Amino acid sequence: MPSVFHKLLIVSILSILPFSYSFSQNATLKGVIMDANEKEPLISATVVATPDLGTVTDFDGNYELVLPAGFYKIQFSYVGYKTIIQEISLVAGETKTLNMELGVETNLLQTATVTSGKYEKPLAETTISLEVIRPRLIESTNTTSVDELLGKIPGVTMVDDQPNIRGGSGWSYGAGSRVLLLMDDIPVLQADAGLAQWDDLPVENIAQIEVVKGAASALYGSSALNGIINVRTAYATSKPVTKFSTFYTLFDDPKDISKIWWDSITFNVADSTYDKYSNKFADQPHEYGFSFAHRQKIKKLDLILGGYYFNRSSYRESTFSKYGRISVGTRYRINDNLTVGFNSNFNPGKSAGFFIWKNKDEGALRPGGTDDNAITTSKRFRFTIDPFVTYFDKSGNRHR
Repeated sequence: MPSVFHKLLIVSILSILPFSYSFSQNATLKGVIMDANEKEPLISATVVATPDLGTVTDFDGNYELVLPAGFYKIQFSYVGYKTIIQEISLVAGETKTLNMELGVETNLLQTATVTSGKYEKPLAETTISLEVIRPRLIESTNTTSVDELLGKIPGVTMVDDQPNIRGGSGWSYGAGSRVLLLMDDIPVLQADAGLAQWDDLPVENIAQIEVVKGAASALYGSSALNGIINVRTAYATSKPVTKFSTFYTLFDDPKDISKIWWDSITFNVADSTYDKYSNKFADQPHEYGFSFAHRQKIKKLDLILGGYYFNRSSYRESTFSKYGRISVGTRYRINDNLTVGFNSNFNPGKSAGFFIWKNKDEGALRPGGTDDNAITTSKRFRFTIDPFVTYFDKSGNRHR
């Protein structure tokens, strides 16, 4: 006659068997989803087996999906990329690895934007007028400041270095700008005056610029009554990227030689005569500078570095502008669901200028007044610091 212990043991074994049997009916599908051209992992790419069964990739592009054994049509998709459907058959207890590479959608309308609704979506699905500037335009024109690019956008004009969209009011004293300037979704308008400081934006490390033409105050507040300019910086890639560029600009002599106050390449101020190429080349008003950018992944750490230097000796007498900029960005993946990072931008500089000129003739490019008080010299040091934490929950929702 079996003892009580034996009875309990048999009951326990019988109760476990159905669960073990049920568990053995499932199979596991896992893999990595990457960009077909850059070979970079795609974050939050969608993997769907049925309307009720799906998942998204983590920061390293990995996904894992537990499915009942059977035949499936797995759909791999990502915003701005071509969707791929793969047919597979899973056997109970099997673990199958299926890596996938997605190609970029060739249709320009599939450009992904985030500014219009704070969530990434294809450009074709946005319900507002939105312009996207890609980095190729920046590189091909050797642009030294973001405001130079904005002047090339239809409907956007620059007045006193401040943007006006479709005839809007732009910036005014006391009220600030009606066009909100963002960098990675963070407002970067000068806090006291509410105006845009273009020297603070790392033009050497831009992924794209999104310009919303029209009011967006429901999402971003009263500063966006006339539109939004969102500068999105580039991330590190699996392949290290290093860029360096330099520029030099020379200002020619004015047509009216009486306005020349410098010893130019072709004109001698002392005796008011032309003497071609006899004087110092450096006396001619000019500007020069350089920039560099480096982006690299180091195991779980993403590192982004940028630098910029600008020096202008203006055609306006005694005026100049010198500044440098250093930007540092980091992102560390603690695990598949949690990422922390720190972005910073530092911009010290010095400049001099005048408000009233001497007269409209030979003094048009000279400061007014009887002494050096007409020249205003200023020093500045502006910086931004942006620590952040990003978390993906079990349902694939992102929390920032």
